[in-house]
Amino acid sequence: MDYPDQRLWSFNFKEYNERRDHLFIDGTSRLSPYLRFGTISVRKVYNAALKDCPEPNVYVSGIAWREFWYHIMHYFPETKDIEFQEKRRNIKWINNESWYSAWKQGRTGYPVVDAAMIQLREEGWMPGKARMIVASFLTNDLLTDWRWGNRHFKEHLIDYDETVDIGNWQWSASCGADPKPLRIINPIRQSQKFDPDCKYIKSYIPELKNLEPEKIHNPLTYKLPYHQPIVNHYEMRNLAREAYSGGRIDADYISKIEHDEVLPK
Repeated sequence: MDYPDQRLWSFNFKEYNERRDHLFIDGTSRLSPYLRFGTISVRKVYNAALKDCPEPNVYVSGIAWREFWYHIMHYFPETKDIEFQEKRRNIKWINNESWYSAWKQGRTGYPVVDAAMIQLREEGWMPGKARMIVASFLTNDLLTDWRWGNRHFKEHLIDYDETVDIGNWQWSASCGADPKPLRIINPIRQSQKFDPDCKYIKSYIPELKNLEPEKIHNPLTYKLPYHQPIVNHYEMRNLAREAYSGGRIDADYISKIEHDEVLPK
């Protein structure tokens, strides 16, 4: 029996909803690369999930999202390059190259973000919850164009699917086919909730292995023997709200941010 069939046979779809977001356990099916390259069929996975856990089924909903992004790209092919929502096509991104580099290299100073980016670099994969966290951090905390994030994913993800990943990036950046006005994920709370003992973080950032989880979760409160946060989440959250509403984000203000004249580190 090859790996995708073995994984499909052994995976517990009934517990997927409870386990999928916890970063420290193997809670996702890991079938995405095989679905991407067609070595296992969507219908086969769908039937297995439905048989193991009749509807309502969160895993099946995930498959439906995949098909939804294909639907969007087919009928709105322009969204390959531009935002689905017309009102979000003029967001004033900061696009700071040094911040972007720190994000790519896993040295933002936010351990949960950095652990996920290190996993991506080392393994070419990370779970869905980790993808949401790093995507929100790039687009909202760093106000960096979602296309930059998609470009990096395209280079590193073994399951990269242009249609699906563009849809997910626009979803994270609150500019895609999604009714939610603005979605900003707090990396500190996500770390506390989905990696409470920092098992996931410590597996990718061993220099933090002897620190208490409380400190690791909140690098803004505790000075860690580690990269210092490149931005203040709460300051940037407010800035993102302004940017998405067409507020005070102008060239002079962006210049002050990039030269550390506005945000505390």
